[in-house]
Amino acid sequence: MAGFQAGIDVSRYQGSVNWSRVAAAGKQFAIVRLGSSNTSGLYVDPYFLQNVNGAHAAGLRVGAYYYTYAKTQAEVAEELGIFMDALEGIQLEYPVFVDVEANSLTSLSRTQLTGLVQYAMDILYQRKWDAGWYSYTNFINTYLNAGALSNYPLWVADYRSRLGYQGSYTMWQYSGSGTCDGVTGAVDLDYSYTDFLPAIREGGFNNYGPSGPDMVSVSGYLLNVFGSQTEYFYTANVNDIVGYLPLGTYQVTWLGHEIDLTPSWRRITMADAVKNVTGADFMACIGDADRGVELAKSVGVDMDGVAHTWGNALYETFDQKVEETLVQPTFITMYPVEVSPLAKRSPQQPALTERYEMFICGCEMGNAFSELNDPIDQYQRFKAQAEKRAQGDEEADMMDEDFVLALEYGMPPTGGLGFGIDRCSMMLCGTDSIRDVILFPTMKPLDAPKKAEKPAEAAPAVEEKIDFSHVEIEPLFQDQVDFDTFSKSDFRAVKVKECEAVKKSKKLLKFVLDDGTGVDRVILSGIHEYYEPEELVGKTCIAITNLPPRPMMGIDSCGMLISAVHHENGEEKLHLLMVDPHIPAGAKLY
Repeated sequence: MAGFQAGIDVSRYQGSVNWSRVAAAGKQFAIVRLGSSNTSGLYVDPYFLQNVNGAHAAGLRVGAYYYTYAKTQAEVAEELGIFMDALEGIQLEYPVFVDVEANSLTSLSRTQLTGLVQYAMDILYQRKWDAGWYSYTNFINTYLNAGALSNYPLWVADYRSRLGYQGSYTMWQYSGSGTCDGVTGAVDLDYSYTDFLPAIREGGFNNYGPSGPDMVSVSGYLLNVFGSQTEYFYTANVNDIVGYLPLGTYQVTWLGHEIDLTPSWRRITMADAVKNVTGADFMACIGDADRGVELAKSVGVDMDGVAHTWGNALYETFDQKVEETLVQPTFITMYPVEVSPLAKRSPQQPALTERYEMFICGCEMGNAFSELNDPIDQYQRFKAQAEKRAQGDEEADMMDEDFVLALEYGMPPTGGLGFGIDRCSMMLCGTDSIRDVILFPTMKPLDAPKKAEKPAEAAPAVEEKIDFSHVEIEPLFQDQVDFDTFSKSDFRAVKVKECEAVKKSKKLLKFVLDDGTGVDRVILSGIHEYYEPEELVGKTCIAITNLPPRPMMGIDSCGMLISAVHHENGEEKLHLLMVDPHIPAGAKLY
């Protein structure tokens, strides 16, 4: 097939792109990520406008894509409601592609998933956007009916030297780890075999219709003002810091949602919020652990690793099913005693406490409660927490006998509010990364110290002496395993693309990994005690990739990262297995 143009596709993961250098490197088009969703909900990629404007200014043709997680037609409509708003007033010379490759979609039947992709593209087409779809070869062959989608152009990912997909296609993403001048780090590389623009112009798609705007050449700085909201300066330095900045208004845009901060905010008890979303009435069985746990499981709540109490069942149902739905500012009140060890009991409902948290876009913004000042009750709470900790719950509190003793001497009624100023700043600045709003984040030096061209004399290498005398190693397994059983475990080299702490967990880190397939793999690992997330980004690790997904803190962990564990003087030590960065993502271990 004759090639038409060479290009790249980018998202926020590439940061600020020097588009003039990309054009000088011979690239003729760019497909820009429009948006996606995370645990906080749908969001528009914070670099979308910057990338579209920058690529156009450099003379490149531009298309867009969005990463879908939609499992119902309603969710498809919700995604497009956000993403098409972000497209308003923008001209594109390539289609808007529906990126369908998420592991969570594989639970649907082939017919169901194909129908949803068709539905999304039909909506785009009816709204005068030239639509297409994107996926990788194995996903298409396994989970989709490509023939039913043949009316729309396919952009296929296949990182082999020759495209293995046998059906018709219009674009080929041939590398997920390429390089291009003007882009820092790895970037996806693409070939286009179709000139989409004539048909787009003829059909009046992508804002090329008679009522659409003319394409404007961008140079220098660009400042777009929409009412009281100022959106992206066309300069990398400001864009990275500012994002969206609301001025003199209660309305802000965050994570793809229009948020109304006008007082007063909604107030609702945790039990009522759960009932409204799931239909589960926990107040009808208050204090009954067995019925509470059964009720939670009946609405699909994972209770593994959680003490089976009524309060824990209520909280887990809220955490897994309700929290992500709290988009507009909401106060959640009356938390269970089990998850509020320092809060005073409610006089009306002793199983609940005088505690509230406020949520915006599914994110906890603050925590407040009346302080427990009853020493007997406080001692019992600490004792229950200590028992949970002894059973392996590292997030449980420890016994504090000094505090209990102080309470015995007396403490007046008191309370307080802990407010997350960093998260507030994230909301006001329109960013989904806390690192963007921390005044002095951990950073690498811009200029490494220069080495002398000819050092007078190299210092002799000093061999590090490592003391293993106190190391305790677990006994080797006595039972032997046959080779066929061992070979069923698929060990692969993976590259850490992103790493962040899991909300509400002290030990879990969430890894977004490149496993060589072109599809991001998410694995959760309880190693936060030993590593900070920023020091692991870019590392090459080893993972088992064919374990079944395991839900943890409401997130599916798809695999296991390999670590080396030993004990030293009775204390557990852990080292995440990191290997030579020259090993490519997806390399199989034998």
